[in-house]
Amino acid sequence: MQTHAQATQDTLIAQLNVQIEELRIKGLELATKEAQLNAKDEQLQRKDAQLEAKDAQLAQMYESCRLQYELRAMHRVLGRRNLRDALERVADAIPGGSQEDGVQPRLTKMLQKDKAFLAVLRAEAQRAEVPLDRAVECMKTIYRSACQNIAPHDEEAAEVHLSAKDPVQRAVVRAIFEHGGIPYRIIE
Repeated sequence: MQTHAQATQDTLIAQLNVQIEELRIKGLELATKEAQLNAKDEQLQRKDAQLEAKDAQLAQMYESCRLQYELRAMHRVLGRRNLRDALERVADAIPGGSQEDGVQPRLTKMLQKDKAFLAVLRAEAQRAEVPLDRAVECMKTIYRSACQNIAPHDEEAAEVHLSAKDPVQRAVVRAIFEHGGIPYRIIE
């Protein structure tokens, strides 16, 4: 009887060992699947970040296009106005700001947030052979210093009369009108 009991016990031990091995294998399979799921989660997170970056880029492009459209529309209705009024209209067209913020802070926001405008400003500064940092500083005070007349020369271009022959101010004014796609002539 001991032999039979010993054999039964050995059989049970063998069955338990088989079940333990099966559980160990299933545990390994689950760990592998968990690692695969974690890798897929990381991929999804990277894709989400890429999509968010593209969304932000598209929003920036949309706002830039909208600003250009509004600047062109503004050009069609300008009539006899001064540059200060034109800058106020530009500031009103900048997204994300309110009139309570003031014109100069909104223009400065365009300088800080609108990459397309910054590229135009950089190109105009290079063309005028003035340092970009001086053009940026001028942009930060352009509203206060722009007081001369801007009148339509013809239907094709506006004449911009500047109070000073400052190449930095000319570069900033050019950048604003170039960014908006508004034809202009600078009169000194």
